[in-house]
Order: sequence, then C-alpha cells, then structure tokens
Amino acid sequence: MGEIKGIYAAAVSILNDDLSLDVSKTVKHCENIINDGCHGAVLFGSTGQSQLIQRSEERRVGKECRS
Repeated sequence: MGEIKGIYAAAVSILNDDLSLDVSKTVKHCENIINDGCHGAVLFGSTGQSQLIQRSEERRVGKECRS
C-alpha cells in the first residue's frame, strides 16, 4: 500500500430509527464528500457512532462502495 495523500473527511453514519445503519444513505453521504472535493471518507470511528454499527453492516457498506 502506498502513502495516503490528500484530504479525508470523517463521515457520519446515517442511522435508521431503530439504530440500524442506513447503508444506501451512508454510501451516498461518502460519495458526496468525495464529489465535493475530498480524496476519501473515513468511516466508523471518528464521529463516535462506531459502537452502534454491527460488523455485518460495515461489510455491506464496503461491498456497496466497491460496486
């Protein structure tokens, strides 16, 4: 892996009323961050919501981001 360069914004995790992750809205939020000029988005950790996200939901975000 090469050196990471650029600006990476802390992304919020968009939650449903039942506190499950809204995968589509979270991915769209990350796409908007990148479209607005950042080089990437940092998920699940810097905004204090990571303890609410299940590993299965994290994997779904990863799969949707790659497609």
